[in-house]
Amino acid sequence: MSWEKNGAARLLAAHETIFSCPVCDGRMKVIEGRSLRCGGGHNFDLAREGYLNLLTQAVKSKYGKSLFAARKAVNENGLFDPIRDEIAERIAEGVPPDKRRSRLRILDAGCGEGSLLSGIKRQVSGRTKGDLLAVGMDLAKEGVRLASKGDAEALWCAADLAKAPFRAASFDVILNILSPSNYAEFGRLLSGDGLLIKVVPEQDYLREIRRRLYAGTQREAYSSRRAVERFRERFTLLDSRRLKYTWQLRPGLLEPLLDMTPLAWGAGKDRLREVLAMEADEVTVDVTVLCGSPIQPSATGLRRPLI
Repeated sequence: MSWEKNGAARLLAAHETIFSCPVCDGRMKVIEGRSLRCGGGHNFDLAREGYLNLLTQAVKSKYGKSLFAARKAVNENGLFDPIRDEIAERIAEGVPPDKRRSRLRILDAGCGEGSLLSGIKRQVSGRTKGDLLAVGMDLAKEGVRLASKGDAEALWCAADLAKAPFRAASFDVILNILSPSNYAEFGRLLSGDGLLIKVVPEQDYLREIRRRLYAGTQREAYSSRRAVERFRERFTLLDSRRLKYTWQLRPGLLEPLLDMTPLAWGAGKDRLREVLAMEADEVTVDVTVLCGSPIQPSATGLRRPLI
């Protein structure tokens, strides 16, 4: 058994109580240190690389190995470092002190290849005194496979957010970074004083690429208005902060940047060649970081909105 799988098995044994069977919702137990099994006999094994495949059927996804390898290369060169730092700060400010001193559980719903969650975990762990568990889940197995190879100190799961394989109120923080949401599941999975942190793109997000790919079309522009409205329909908005910065486009990074973003899907070959030939030494990152808690009756005395 590889060192990575040993790390995953250790974490799995310590935190088996957060899981529920994605087939029947039953409680799950670790069997022989390498499998999760419910009372109904549904069994899910740790993969050789150290991640859990909790999908109940095969899933076709546009997010393949090359996309996640490209995303990892770009992330390791700092594209989302300011977003990582902002999220770590929001967790440090928004999570109650008793949680930081005792036990903190973070779920990244749509973790991709895991770079952001790993970086956030490193920063947050330096500011907590208790047990910190980071769990990454994604529908694409290629993403969590790459994540598990890079970080054995987190639990990585191939799973469907429409029916997340975790028990209610299992997490103190849920991250949803430039990824589709399922607010019903987020509300179910968060603890009573839990925190949802969602990152949505703003109008100038990767504008240098967007303008070349979709000049003169509706896709050239983008508005976050509807995404923010949907967030506020289901969660109390505690904080909203916009981050806008430029990222240095070093030699050799334009192609992986283009490969990692769904922006390129549907673009013609001529437009793609035009982008790859463009002369640019930086691109713009423009996002809003939303923080919220599940909507509760005012009588509960939970936190009030800041904005």
